[in-house]
Amino acid sequence: MIEDKKRQRDPQQAELVVSAERHQQLQDIVGYVKSLHHVIDPDMYDMSLEKLEEWEWYVEGVEFESEGFEECLGFTMQVSWDDLIFLRLVVEAADTYSHRRTTGRRVEGITDQGFDDLMKWLARSEHELFRSKLKN
Repeated sequence: MIEDKKRQRDPQQAELVVSAERHQQLQDIVGYVKSLHHVIDPDMYDMSLEKLEEWEWYVEGVEFESEGFEECLGFTMQVSWDDLIFLRLVVEAADTYSHRRTTGRRVEGITDQGFDDLMKWLARSEHELFRSKLKN
C-alpha cells in the first residue's frame, strides 16, 4: 500500500473487503496508535510515524456525514501480505496500549473481545487472500 511504484514491483496484491464495522474499528485504532506510539513506547513496536499516517489516510475510506453525524460505510482496498501483517501489528499495539494505566484511555468502543475479533478477521483475511494461494 505504500507507493504506486512499490505496488508495481509487488505483484502479490489482493482485494480486502472492509465492512462498515471494521472500517470504524480500523479508523479508531490507527488514529489511537498514531497519537500514542511515539510518546509512550516507540521501541516496543517497529512502526514509523510516516507509515501510521499513511494508514490513517487509507482507512479514512468513505464516510457519510450529515449534521455532525459520521457513519463509516466500509470499502475495499488492494493490500499486500506485508500490509496485513502491519495492520495486525497496529491492532496488537492498540490492544497493549489500551491496557496500560499510563495511557489514560482505551480505544473508544472496542472491548477486549473486539480486539480479538479484529485479529481473527485479519488472520482469516491473510489466509484467504494469500496463504491459501500458496498451497495451490
